[in-house]
Amino acid sequence: MNDLNRRSKVIVTNMNPKTDYSAARKYGNIVSLSDKVYSFVPGSAANDILAVDIHRAADDFDPAIDYVLPSGSSISTSLFLIALVDRGISKVKVLMWSGNDQCYNNSILNLRLSHKEAANV
Repeated sequence: MNDLNRRSKVIVTNMNPKTDYSAARKYGNIVSLSDKVYSFVPGSAANDILAVDIHRAADDFDPAIDYVLPSGSSISTSLFLIALVDRGISKVKVLMWSGNDQCYNNSILNLRLSHKEAANV
């Protein structure tokens, strides 16, 4: 999956136009997961579009070089992470904003944390 000519991507799970994500550019190209937000309206066409966007991004996600930047809707973030697990991806690089340091910090998120492992954290 890792194409040596491809620059890493930073997948912003729910991009807010008022937020400055430029500090994350040092990790890769900033990419919006979707311009749709999950709707609680039954049969929402926006949810269908969001699902297509999530699956397309998950299919193209390379855990060796790409990052997830959780932003906005926790539902969009959760659905994207579930899509990654469904593809057999067990660890992802996550960027979290540090207000103290005024930068994004890189962390590894283990998506396959067992109950025994969680008890030891």
